[in-house]
Amino acid sequence: MVRQIEAREGQMIMSLPESCLLTTDTVIRSYLGAYITKWKPPPSPLLALCTFLVSEKHAGDRSLWKPYLEILPKAYTCPVCLEAEVVNLLPKSLKAKAEEQRAHVQEFFASSRDFFSTLQPLFAEAVDSIFSYSALLWAWCTVNTRAVYLRPRQRECLSAEPDTCALAPYLDLLNHSPHVQVRS
Repeated sequence: MVRQIEAREGQMIMSLPESCLLTTDTVIRSYLGAYITKWKPPPSPLLALCTFLVSEKHAGDRSLWKPYLEILPKAYTCPVCLEAEVVNLLPKSLKAKAEEQRAHVQEFFASSRDFFSTLQPLFAEAVDSIFSYSALLWAWCTVNTRAVYLRPRQRECLSAEPDTCALAPYLDLLNHSPHVQVRS
């Protein structure tokens, strides 16, 4: 039997404590924290979350986050992930947005490589193979398609970019059907 929950606009259906969210605080309290707090200039909140996702995905069975990571999409259909032939078929304005997004993510990757190299002591394999463009692209799409909004906060060890994103594994578990729509 499928149960349908109906709610009026603005009505709260679920409230999660911050301890159930994957936030930059989660990342800073992790094994990555010492590397993030030392890096200058401070990394962005987005880079901290993406780095954590890639690291945890690489950890596989050793990751406490494995059950969550396994329900996430293996690939995304964000404009940045579209093949060039598909992008060329888009209307001019959408094509420009897709190309702009691709350039943004490529710059994000290029500007993060020096930071990733500092993480080498944490891994037996070369960090270039762990923090590849495709791995970072997956993490970037995960954060940008699944994050919930938090009130802006500022951490000294992170850039001045607003720290407003968190991942909510419980919401992703609820939204595990193509017919369910969850909005937070």
